Amino acid sequence: MKEEIQNDHHPDFDGIDWDSELEKIDAQRIIEEMEIERCLGIELGKIEDLLTRWLGLPHDMESTLQDADEKTLKACSGKGVGEFVVHQYSQWVCENFGFDYDSLDAENKTVLSTLLLNCIRQGVAIGIGMKD
Repeated sequence: MKEEIQNDHHPDFDGIDWDSELEKIDAQRIIEEMEIERCLGIELGKIEDLLTRWLGLPHDMESTLQDADEKTLKACSGKGVGEFVVHQYSQWVCENFGFDYDSLDAENKTVLSTLLLNCIRQGVAIGIGMKD
């Protein structure tokens, strides 16, 4: 047997003046918020594109690192400018916290690089936001 559900907490929808309810909606504000979200999506896409291009930007590391040891040259070989910068910052962070970057396993190196990239991403977003 099908039970009928009674709901005394909600008004009868037949008694609502839908035209007056629709007039209360601030359509302009909704349109403005949608435009802001659209622009934010475009800006976030630009940030990711800039970061991706920067990470892979080719550079001659050997000429930049003339005084570097063989280990550093090998670690940076074939990396783009951004990858090189993130690698150097990773080493610097480890050194300043008192441990050796090379003693980290691959997972911790990836986590550290991801955290540094997120900081850079936020900095780029702030910079783009200040430009406008």
